[in-house]
Amino acid sequence: MKIAFFTDSYWPQIDGVVISIDNYARELQKKGHEIMIFAPKPKEKTKTEFPVFWIPSFSLPTYKEYRISSFFSLEAEKKIKEFNPDIIHMHTPFSVGWIGLNLAKKFRKKSVGTYHTYLPDFMMYLPLPLIKKTDLVKKGIWFYSRLFYNKCDLVTTPTKKTLEELESHKIKKGIVLPNGIDFKLFNSFKCSKNLKKKKLVYFGRLSFEKNIKVLIEILSLLENAELTIIGSGPAEKKLKETVKEKKLTEKVFFTGALIGKKLAEKVSKSNVFVSAATMETQGLTLIEAMSTGMPCIGADKMAIPETIKEEFNGFLFEPFNAKQAAEKINKLFSNKKLYEKLSVNAVKTAGKKSREKMALKLEKLYFKLLKE
Repeated sequence: MKIAFFTDSYWPQIDGVVISIDNYARELQKKGHEIMIFAPKPKEKTKTEFPVFWIPSFSLPTYKEYRISSFFSLEAEKKIKEFNPDIIHMHTPFSVGWIGLNLAKKFRKKSVGTYHTYLPDFMMYLPLPLIKKTDLVKKGIWFYSRLFYNKCDLVTTPTKKTLEELESHKIKKGIVLPNGIDFKLFNSFKCSKNLKKKKLVYFGRLSFEKNIKVLIEILSLLENAELTIIGSGPAEKKLKETVKEKKLTEKVFFTGALIGKKLAEKVSKSNVFVSAATMETQGLTLIEAMSTGMPCIGADKMAIPETIKEEFNGFLFEPFNAKQAAEKINKLFSNKKLYEKLSVNAVKTAGKKSREKMALKLEKLYFKLLKE
């Protein structure tokens, strides 16, 4: 098969969408399929593993790392005509996503749309301070989402909870397909089993909707603990200011963005992953952390409970309840047998979400769609 991926989020930006795309592309290529990616052209020249057709773009004023393009591209149309894909798969519903969807309709190609990101999250980045938090905008976001995804032949989303959310807003033809992780890479590094010190880690986008400030609050309630924050994003400056205000500079470490082996190795130096995010559609970093044998602590909201099972591979806490999260962490570190049990189960959980297994499921979906 020839498969075209259209995405508004790609290298050098680092987020779950980018990692998912490359994981799928890598495994599909191994199976003999031809992949081409269409993405916004970054400011600086970027090396990529797969063929990329760069579409002229500019930065979103309120989120510099995120780039947007026009909704039409004659050059992309020429490239699609030349490449002649069997499947056009949109990973985002913004400008590049619309280019892909319109080209799929024009050239009568099968179209797949993946709902990776809970779109109401992005309202806070709209340059519309007076209306971006209103119900009117939320309704508009869901109207926009229906407009895009209901034009696709198939819609995938990574968890049952997210699918339920989509169906409740009348988005049709949806199925659950988790995004795969590089299990072999992360599993080759084993997390620290030295429980004398509570070594918390968070890695991912440093954006406001991830509620990373809550993690700093959790740390302030713990004794003999430290927090490593891996990543970059619009909330980074504010987070560093918060750390200084709380006089925690000797306990909180910012590493910047890391990828691949460097990321997996750095994550494994800690012994518990913590997330306070309340709008995750899957939470790839949770599963990556579990691959190292690391129990996870996460907010009991949206898709997080589909990955973290209480006292099986981690603990859940009430959203924004730093005190409860700290109590769960103390419980974990006070019982070595419990930690070992959760560690073993974390690896089992992550192994089921390897990119090899998930790419095989996606390939089957493509073939089924083409037969229809």
